[in-house]
Parts: sequence; C-alpha cells; structure tokens
Amino acid sequence: MQRNFLMTRVVALAFLLVLFNLALPVKAKELVAVGTQFSRVFELTSEGEYVGLSVDVLTRLAHRNGDTIRFELYPWSRAQLMVEQGRADILIGPYKNKERASRMSFFKLPFYQDEMVFYRQAGSNVSWSGDFASLLGKRIAKVKNWAYGDKFMEQIAFLRVQDFTSLQGAIVRLSRGDLDLVATNVRNTKAILHTMKNRVFVEPIAPIIAIKNGYFSFAKTVSHKDIQLEYEKHFDAMIASGELAELGIKHGVNTP
Repeated sequence: MQRNFLMTRVVALAFLLVLFNLALPVKAKELVAVGTQFSRVFELTSEGEYVGLSVDVLTRLAHRNGDTIRFELYPWSRAQLMVEQGRADILIGPYKNKERASRMSFFKLPFYQDEMVFYRQAGSNVSWSGDFASLLGKRIAKVKNWAYGDKFMEQIAFLRVQDFTSLQGAIVRLSRGDLDLVATNVRNTKAILHTMKNRVFVEPIAPIIAIKNGYFSFAKTVSHKDIQLEYEKHFDAMIASGELAELGIKHGVNTP
C-alpha cells in the first residue's frame, strides 16, 4: 500500500516537472555571424557599429526566430575557417563554389549580387573581348581567396595572374602602370576608390567577367541543420514579400 502511494507521488511529481518545463520560455540562442569588410554588405563603422545589408537581414531573421546575433569582423580567410570549424555559426557574403560548398552549408538563395569586371588604368588601351585568350601576356591581379567564377579560375594557369591580399594594393599598382588589369567587383572597387579620393585613376571595362551571387552560409554540423532550416524559411518569406529588395535599395546593393 505504502509502495503504491510512493509510486503515485513520484509519477505526480514527474508530471508536474514536465508541465513546469513546458511552461518555461524557450531560451533564445545567440548566433555568431562573421565576415570581413564588404562595402555596404558588412561594415564596422568608426563608432564600433556594424552596418550593411547583411546586418539588417540577419538581425530580422534572428528576431523572427526568437534569437540574437553577435557580429564579428575578421580577415576573410580566418572568418571562413571559423565557420568551417564550427567556431562561428554564420559566414556573411561568400560567393558559392564547389570547394566552399564542401566545407559550409549555403542558403539555397543568395541575398545580393555582384558584377565581376576588369579594371584598367584610365586612358589605357588595354581591352578584352570576353575571350580569355585575348588576355595572354597581360599582367593581371586578383584578390586572394575571392571567387571569380569557374571560367576565369580555369584560365589562371594560362594567364599572368598575381594574387594580392588587398584590393586597394592591387588598385594602387594598377594606377602606377605596374599592372594591366585588376579582376574585382564593382561594389567593393567603388567604395575603395571613394576612400582614395583622386589619388588613382582607373576604370572598369566591358564585358563583365561574371555575375556572382553572395550568400549566407552556416557551419556544416548536425547541430546547425535545424537552425538553418528555420532561418531559410524566414528568409524565403522576406524575399517573397519584397522586404529584401527594399533593404537592397536602402543600402545600394543589388539583390537577386
């Protein structure tokens, strides 16, 4: 009799504990989003504030999922490695290629687009026809760890291409005549030229190299799979409602 009474008490207490836990609010997650300085996409102001299209989008996605976002800025290679190793949750703005897709889990849809182009010294007669064979012998610079599209990357072995760790350094060398072309994107290049004022004179040339889409990518771990699905659901709704396009206009960034 006493044993049955104790068992009943234990079951009742267990039931009350379950109800108590269900009544507790779900603890909000803090996700860490990392990236490097991308003009109008992800930037850190002199006042220490993170701004840009990605900041607005991720803050809204986190809010709708009951989470918070902590932003951190690093050199591009380090930011990628942090997400690959699961030491950060989200990478901001990578272009997608097979190698990166093997290391990180990309959103199905991008949140911005860039035109990849060649810049030349202003007034130069250097040109290209869209055929990479026309670039043989040209001194070309690209930015290390940037993705330029498969066609360009497949031709690197046949061209005189030099890696630069910074786009600004490549632009300076181009303006001095040390290079014939710099492969870059219009958005970042315009921002750098604005900070350099009238010290350099370079110009983009047609045709474009490629259109590249910029994504959010999550760490490729089991624990991130469900979180990414939730965020993608909110992101798809943002696209369908036109909210992403409006934010793109606000920040002066092309959206798909």
